[in-house]
Amino acid sequence: MIISDEFKFVYIDVPKTGSVSFERVFRENFSGKQVYPTHNKNLAKHCREIPEYAKDYTTVVSVRNPCTRAVSLYSYHLRVIGKTSAEYSFENFLDMIINNQEKYEKDNYLMYLSIHRYLSPIPLNELTHFIQLEHAETYINDLPFVSKSIEMPHRNGATEKNNIEFSDTVIAKIKIWAGRDFELGGYDENITSLS
Repeated sequence: MIISDEFKFVYIDVPKTGSVSFERVFRENFSGKQVYPTHNKNLAKHCREIPEYAKDYTTVVSVRNPCTRAVSLYSYHLRVIGKTSAEYSFENFLDMIINNQEKYEKDNYLMYLSIHRYLSPIPLNELTHFIQLEHAETYINDLPFVSKSIEMPHRNGATEKNNIEFSDTVIAKIKIWAGRDFELGGYDENITSLS
């Protein structure tokens, strides 16, 4: 989470939504400061509790198409476990993240949570601005505290591109995992490919 007292906003950094790039923009251009969770010092980055003093600030959340976010999480997971897509399928990965949402939340392993579940400690009516990663520059320049044009830096640590086939089964599993993320981020859930 990034908070700017000068510009009166809170940025909530959902994993795999371009959060590193957004954090950089908010720190470098808007006096943003990293805020860490008070209840768990083991969480180095992702804070989901807006401090009391900032409850009236503008809130900004980065979101990403649930399909591309799932693929990004899958690529990350393959790097972590040291396997290739031939050794561990996207479908198996989706089964794992679907079946372990409660465990991830309980253990504060937030990376694999759906966006709406990640945001669950914060009432949705308190979240005022959602920035789609795919249209970041347009959305960020429309924020009420932005007075000069901002360019988003590109940062992509992924080295392996996975050719994912979006079968009906895969799409159904993404919808189970993502739930309300399509609606929350303003995405069409009738996706058949990433192109």
